[in-house]
Amino acid sequence: MIQLDYSPDSAHLLSCSADCLQLWTALPDAQAAHPGAMMAQPHRTLELPRATTLRIAKVHPAWSSVLLATNEALEVRELRWSPGGRRAEASVRDDEASSLLSLKWRRDNLQVTAAAFTAQGNMLVVSDRGDRLLLLNYHGLQPAKVCALPWLEWARTLPPPDVRRPILTVTAITECPDVPRSPDQSCSGPSYLAVSSSWGEVLLLNV
Repeated sequence: MIQLDYSPDSAHLLSCSADCLQLWTALPDAQAAHPGAMMAQPHRTLELPRATTLRIAKVHPAWSSVLLATNEALEVRELRWSPGGRRAEASVRDDEASSLLSLKWRRDNLQVTAAAFTAQGNMLVVSDRGDRLLLLNYHGLQPAKVCALPWLEWARTLPPPDVRRPILTVTAITECPDVPRSPDQSCSGPSYLAVSSSWGEVLLLNV
């Protein structure tokens, strides 16, 4: 398993492994011995194609979809659950079942090592190399901006690296919470990001 996420009402659980996604539905109140207990069988299963490996899975802040980064592409897949009650109506209707985990958007030939939602889920920040970040509009995964990272420039000023030093990649990205803004100011994207590398460094970046 590489990712587990409860829906905000705890009525569903998404589990992700390297080759499979499964969406689980909570037991009805009358059967649940513990909060968050799920049915014995998943409600929906998505098996990834052979030779496709899931590396990163991140659920949208609104729990409406899930971002998948595989060894081949970036994908966004649908997450929906019944809008009714928390447990008694937690099961998804038959006419909605076919849309669960269905493909919404895909961007081929982009193999990323780190990803994060920013700007309340309107944008994505991903890295496919150690020297740049890509900002994508979440809707359609369309590119919006490229931000250069200075690590490779810094490396040229250092002594020859130890042969054991790993290849430079971005390992994690997170957005700094917005600083208070006046009512007439708006923010359409992220402002500050903390970015870590496989060389053990952390950078605060103003984008």
